[in-house]
Amino acid sequence: MLLRTPTLVAATWLIIASQISAGEPAARALEILSEHCTDCHGKVNPQSGLNVLSLKSMMEKRLSDDESLAVVAGDLDQSELWQRVSTDDEELVMPPSGRISDEELEQLKQWIEGGAKAFPTATSQRPYVTTMQVYQAIETDLAKHLADEARDLRYFSIRHLHNNPEVSDADLRMYRAALSKLLNSLSWESSIVLPVPVDEHQTILRVNLADIGWDQHRLWRKLLRRYPYGMSMDSSSEVALATSASAVYAATGSRIPIVRADWFVATAAVPPLYHELLQLPDGDGADAMLERKLQVDVQRDFIKNRLMRAGFIKSNVSQHNRLVDRHASAYGAYWKSYDFASSSGRQKLIAFPLGPDFHGNEYARAAFQHDGGEIIFNLPNGLQAYLLVDGAGRRIDRGPINVVFDNKQPLGNKEVINGISCMVCHNRGMQPFKDDVLRGTSLRGSAAQKVARLFPKSDDFDKVIEEDSQRFLRALRKATKPFLDEGDDVVKREPVGAIARQFSDELFMVDVAAELGHENIDVLKVLFKDPAYLQFGLGVIAGGGPIKRESWQQTGRGQAYSYYQLVSEKLGLGTPERVF
Repeated sequence: MLLRTPTLVAATWLIIASQISAGEPAARALEILSEHCTDCHGKVNPQSGLNVLSLKSMMEKRLSDDESLAVVAGDLDQSELWQRVSTDDEELVMPPSGRISDEELEQLKQWIEGGAKAFPTATSQRPYVTTMQVYQAIETDLAKHLADEARDLRYFSIRHLHNNPEVSDADLRMYRAALSKLLNSLSWESSIVLPVPVDEHQTILRVNLADIGWDQHRLWRKLLRRYPYGMSMDSSSEVALATSASAVYAATGSRIPIVRADWFVATAAVPPLYHELLQLPDGDGADAMLERKLQVDVQRDFIKNRLMRAGFIKSNVSQHNRLVDRHASAYGAYWKSYDFASSSGRQKLIAFPLGPDFHGNEYARAAFQHDGGEIIFNLPNGLQAYLLVDGAGRRIDRGPINVVFDNKQPLGNKEVINGISCMVCHNRGMQPFKDDVLRGTSLRGSAAQKVARLFPKSDDFDKVIEEDSQRFLRALRKATKPFLDEGDDVVKREPVGAIARQFSDELFMVDVAAELGHENIDVLKVLFKDPAYLQFGLGVIAGGGPIKRESWQQTGRGQAYSYYQLVSEKLGLGTPERVF
């Protein structure tokens, strides 16, 4: 049974429209905040942790060290949001571009003084996109392609985000940009490939698997094996939906040709999926296997002085010394770091900068002994990919915390996680650095001369770093710019890490309703108090509390389908699909 009805949708939009046209304070406040604040304070990577489209966020979040909350119902003096938008101080005023209009200030004032009433449950700017519309748009798109090409077409959806009133238009642009960045960061093809929107509201984006090299090695199937949100619609009681869904499944040859973009970005940017989709080598000597693929000979480059090297006593990610080598590769640059668990003995770079030890290294007495490292290399399309290895060159998922750490914490801890941690840190390509070894080494004679050959002066290294960074930024702009507005910045607001953080956050009723594709939150609140739904922990959601993302999508241990799939099925919103 489908609980959504066209009549209910129309009634909801009429109410919202009438609220805005009549100047109802909550609706107008939402419109003002959406227009002026969501570029920095939206759901994706919200600065100061504040999402202005969430009243809960504004009533719980302190923007500074004092006791003021962003919004205190009925109290302008204690509402820091009001203080910041109404001030004449150019250093403090928000938005930074300058004060909003006097009329808008008056409307925000009325809203706060009137008790900061709840925002409308939808925005007038974005009409609700239904499951029917999704399948009809994909069916229409598939009909434009030959049958053999259609078999390679797959789709990524942000429909549930478009339908979520707490997700801004600026956030939606970041989701599209993040999808494009990550897809191309997982491709060994030579060109940047843009996902193509196929519906009016750009909530469904198409990619040809062959264009990104995923038509081989069953890569889409590997992706689907981990996907907990698959639902089929060909048995729907809505005949038109069932007909469109059947046509889509037949044309693509897949029961799950549509994947949520936010899940993909958060999951494919970390191991094991990051490794599987990039087909990164594993086992002993994984680094050497990758080097052969990239036509890099590390030992020859060392012997023949064909690399550039820098060492640091202190870096932003290492507990101790760090050394980095830059090699030329088949597709641009190959950077390899050597990281250490201590700064003494043969792990003291100033004294032992000529490692690692290998057969044929005539400077073995000055060779360091490392514990692991990070590899950064250009893909054929100019973007970067990453590999973490231990001291023996074996691929690892996470760097040992006693060796390296991640201050930016994209997933909430300090572990350096291959893929996502590297993308967030290297948001503009290679980070600039200064060498400590050349001016501080105690080596003499031929060893000192070798150091001088391998460790260039800072100005020379800076030029190479800049060239490598520009190569990456050109590719990044090509992959993301078509989805962005002029003010959007995917360097400053790195989208993959931001979306991964947001995706792992707790879910509230507004999020769950949007993800389920159910338009009537009030109906869901009543249903979720029924014993049939309490088993999924949804009684907490109905009472205004959260559910953990992990429980919402978890499968395994005797549970073949996720809570999301089981709840969707119980609501009559489709049939669960999994690839095992």
